[in-house]
Amino acid sequence: MNFSIVVPGGCNAMCKFCFWEEQQTSKNYISELFTTLSNMPVGCALSITGGEPTISKYIELILQAIKFHKDKFEKVILTTNGTKLIECLDMMDGIVDHINISRHHYDSEIRKNIFGVDIISDSDLIHAIEICNQLGIDITFNAVLCDEIKTKNDIWSFIKYAKDMNASAITFRQDYNRNLGNSESEIEQLFSEYKSIYSYDCPVCRTRSQIINGMKVTWKSSTFEPSNDLKDIYEFILQPNGKLTIDWAGESEISLNKGEIINLNKSAESLLEHIDYRTLFSSSNDNMKSSNLFNTSSYGGCGGVSRYSGCGGTSRYSGCGGTSRYSGCGG
Repeated sequence: MNFSIVVPGGCNAMCKFCFWEEQQTSKNYISELFTTLSNMPVGCALSITGGEPTISKYIELILQAIKFHKDKFEKVILTTNGTKLIECLDMMDGIVDHINISRHHYDSEIRKNIFGVDIISDSDLIHAIEICNQLGIDITFNAVLCDEIKTKNDIWSFIKYAKDMNASAITFRQDYNRNLGNSESEIEQLFSEYKSIYSYDCPVCRTRSQIINGMKVTWKSSTFEPSNDLKDIYEFILQPNGKLTIDWAGESEISLNKGEIINLNKSAESLLEHIDYRTLFSSSNDNMKSSNLFNTSSYGGCGGVSRYSGCGGTSRYSGCGGTSRYSGCGG
């Protein structure tokens, strides 16, 4: 199971493929975050996403709240475009296990056009990655397969760039706007001669990993809203407005401490019609952990991930290795 925190505070990037929309922030956001963390079942992967988390005024308080509950989470993943990553690294020490950095292109000018703004420079990012490595945090570069990355040479160039930058891995993710669902991309097919070291398919996502030129490369795709297609709860998302939902649209709110579903969209109603959820959403972590509602083993590799997880314990825009729905975007 994956739990994603969508950090309040907006995003400084303007990626054309991103569908993130800023929400009003709850006046009691930190209190609601702390309560949610306290009631979250043991063993989730926790993803910190946005917006752009490193520019949020809440980031330090969020990290401290996570630190207080760190032992109950399998791992903690941050997705960022790196804007103020260096300034935030000290507060991440001992809390964040993995960072996904949205990079989107190997050429700095093209990358600037994609993001719509100047983000962290290559020289500053190399410095940040070295600090991360010293702290035991590994780095994955995330890139959405947009119009600017469409040839085999583009992939070769991106791999060389990531290696030169000391990234540990790369994830290429299909653009949601192309409506390709969880199918294989044409550019991935160009590398079919490389043996897959990991593969997974479920009703809502597809993941393939290969070693290409000495770099672990993961290809990911997924449906837009997994909660519409599954019969189990796939993930929890804490929205900036303080509501905990089981969908990224924020329409299906759930209360873990009150033991009830507050509001359901039609897809969530059908999801739960075969389950007595009132006995499952208690404050007991044991009940929640053992419940069939939270058992995603039927989806194999999904087994505790989230919308962009690509499986393995991450989240919607994870790009494998663990992030969140908006990881592929500016944050």
